[in-house]
Amino acid sequence: TRICAIVALLTLQLTFIPSRLCAQQWPWPPMLRESRPYTRWWWLGSAVDTAGITRQLQEFARVGIGGVEITPIYGVVGNEANELLYLSDEWMRMLRHTETVAQRLDMEVSMSTGTGWPFGGPWVTADEAACKVDVKDGRIVVGRTGQRVKRAAPGGEGFVVDHFDRDAIRSYLAAFETAFTRTRTPRPHTFFNDSYEVYGADWTPTFLDEFARRRGYRIEPFLIAAGDGDMPADVRSDYRETLGELLLENFTTQWTQWAHRGGAITRGQAHGSPANLLDIYAAVDIPECEGFGLSDFGIRGLRTDTAHTKKNDSDISMLKYASSAAHVANKTFTSSETFTWLTEHFRTSLSQCKPDLDLMFIAGVNHVVFHGSCYSPVDEPWPGWRFYASVDMTPYNPQWNAMPEFCRYISRCQSFLQWGQPDNDFLVYLPYYDMIAEQPGRLALFDIHSMAKRAPRFINAIQTIVQRGYDVDYISDRYLQTDAYKRYDAVIVPDVRFMPVSSLQRLIEIAKDGKRIIFVGHYPEHAPGRSRAGEQAQFDATLRKLRQHATLAATYEDALERAGGRLEPMRLATHLSCIRRSNPDGHHYFISNLTPNDVDDYIGLGVSFASAEFYNPLTGAVTRPDVRGKSLRLQLRSGESIILRTYREKTDSEADAHPYHNSPIATLTPTNWELTFPRMLNPDVADELTNAHISMDAPQSWTTYGGAFAEAMATGCYAADFVAPQTEDDSLRYTIDLGDVRESARIVVNGTDVATLFSVPFRCDITKAVRPGNNRIEVYVTNLPANRIARMDRDSVPWRHFKDANVVDLNYKRTLYDTWEPVPSGLCSPVSIAVERHF
Repeated sequence: TRICAIVALLTLQLTFIPSRLCAQQWPWPPMLRESRPYTRWWWLGSAVDTAGITRQLQEFARVGIGGVEITPIYGVVGNEANELLYLSDEWMRMLRHTETVAQRLDMEVSMSTGTGWPFGGPWVTADEAACKVDVKDGRIVVGRTGQRVKRAAPGGEGFVVDHFDRDAIRSYLAAFETAFTRTRTPRPHTFFNDSYEVYGADWTPTFLDEFARRRGYRIEPFLIAAGDGDMPADVRSDYRETLGELLLENFTTQWTQWAHRGGAITRGQAHGSPANLLDIYAAVDIPECEGFGLSDFGIRGLRTDTAHTKKNDSDISMLKYASSAAHVANKTFTSSETFTWLTEHFRTSLSQCKPDLDLMFIAGVNHVVFHGSCYSPVDEPWPGWRFYASVDMTPYNPQWNAMPEFCRYISRCQSFLQWGQPDNDFLVYLPYYDMIAEQPGRLALFDIHSMAKRAPRFINAIQTIVQRGYDVDYISDRYLQTDAYKRYDAVIVPDVRFMPVSSLQRLIEIAKDGKRIIFVGHYPEHAPGRSRAGEQAQFDATLRKLRQHATLAATYEDALERAGGRLEPMRLATHLSCIRRSNPDGHHYFISNLTPNDVDDYIGLGVSFASAEFYNPLTGAVTRPDVRGKSLRLQLRSGESIILRTYREKTDSEADAHPYHNSPIATLTPTNWELTFPRMLNPDVADELTNAHISMDAPQSWTTYGGAFAEAMATGCYAADFVAPQTEDDSLRYTIDLGDVRESARIVVNGTDVATLFSVPFRCDITKAVRPGNNRIEVYVTNLPANRIARMDRDSVPWRHFKDANVVDLNYKRTLYDTWEPVPSGLCSPVSIAVERHF
């Protein structure tokens, strides 16, 4: 009965995805909950009330956010009287209220199975806490790490639970079971687990017996002989494999099974675990990766803020662990913790967010979760309550003006990325045993920041394959035993030394089923670990058989030539990034130009097609590309993205021809610019701004006027006139280029709202609003809050009143922003309007 209930629950997630789509139809009519972005919702001190919950959920829904993930953390100084104890009756009442309001707003509710991170709390006894082992005077001494929950909320403080102990995890989850049963609160849709950050935990009380049972020998002599030093490499490999199995079975799998029994599902992050990441990701219903910092794509015109940004440690090779697990384990969604600490607080623009968002999509993410949003009381003055490591996705961020367009962009992309099936070319074997054999020390954590040390050769292999025009998913030894391989053309085994005999045997079966098996560099040499030492003769014999069915390639380029697959010329010729999925009628692509160069060329595809359509995720427009033979014209400026849908059979599309940009027949330059700050858009800025009426020859940053202009968080209106040709020529098209925008812009032409722009290039078609002769253009530009917060710090306004991590900087140090120079704001370069003739 429970299994049937779980199957029914997971099937419900898929009912919104149609099996077929007609031409020109987006996969979401209208914007569905699952295609919308979600957000992590920090409850500081759990000091929430029904009015505040309702108000903020309504704001989330209004801009297009489809769900919240509740994560309670530390509180606000002086607000202790309003704090609620975690899992208390009153806290559970707030959860029920959240679920009720969210259901009315067609939103989904998730919650962390704990406060802060990692899992732990006051109900975790000393005997259930995270465990470690030491060797002293020839004795194995088992102790506890003493780690307590990081950033815990009131009522959630306590020891971190032993993630390797089945009974400890069962006892931990019982506290939640009791709270839900006692208060008759419905389970949330999803339970969440953050990245594994259990530091120094390398043991569990049953480890010695578990190791002997699983590996076939006792580890005690090797531990004692090593003392404080390192164990032999083969024993160390067995130790790490055992620890990973205990984490998978006793924690992740048990947690997911517990959620299913209550009618919920799980969303989890595996990175940081001392285990095979693919297996941990695949053991939850929604695997979740994490972006951490900004990527430097060199996109032309994208604002840079070098001294105040964090480098992204999650390249495509890291992001693909979660999506690979989803693909090989047949999970519909891959989520991402998105925009973790891109820049210093108050300095992140949506234009900076979009390229890393596109990278997530390219890597296989189709269910974005913002990191994130803080609950603030209804009457809390600006800047509201703040979490120390996030982009502010709340109404306190002035960029909230552009959030509806930003969320629509995400929803349009995800509607396609959630539809159909993944269509990557190859499986790449994850060399887990090489990874755990080669690292010194006893404990190896596969966290985002250390993967360059843990798996440098594997990272190079993935980057090489992608750069050569193909796409891949990873597969572990466990999932190699399934039929996941059937959707792929080949299995590529990278430069590995160790592989279990069972995997060699399975590769023979896969080869007999018609799939190509290609080893790169050399064949594996040994079965992993000491426990399989007796298998070496069987290993050698099995490898000899496998060589009859496999190919040995000298390089990855050689391997790709032998593997077959469907080379995507756009990756190779123009360095465009893309991901391809299949659907009942053909294929569809998400394509992004994450390069400094514009692309305008006829490009072949890795799949054959008879018809094609473009779907513009920024505007919603559906158009027909120019097709010549087996190629179609792709035109993307640096930073732009597009969705391409292809059909196996010819279709009679009613869509208009795609509006490619040609050389303009004229360029119009708006003149007599005026800058004002409408009071209704700026209710709390200085009178100096709202009374201002500034004339200028060409747009420039309003911070150049100093004083209040250099300190304001505001929306300025740049207005000017331009003259369009006196003609009734319907073929003329007008494209405005705003140039350097700081940071988002709403364009109004002759009183008609045309577009809200949040990303480079800041350009759009304004033809529908242009008339022959005189025209009036108004550009409402909203800046970042950096200048306002810098002024508050110079004035010693006490807004930092949070416990624990009290808004630290990128280096985890407490600092002020009083020395920040004014950040440019408004239109910061000339504006032009290109007049083109559309054929």
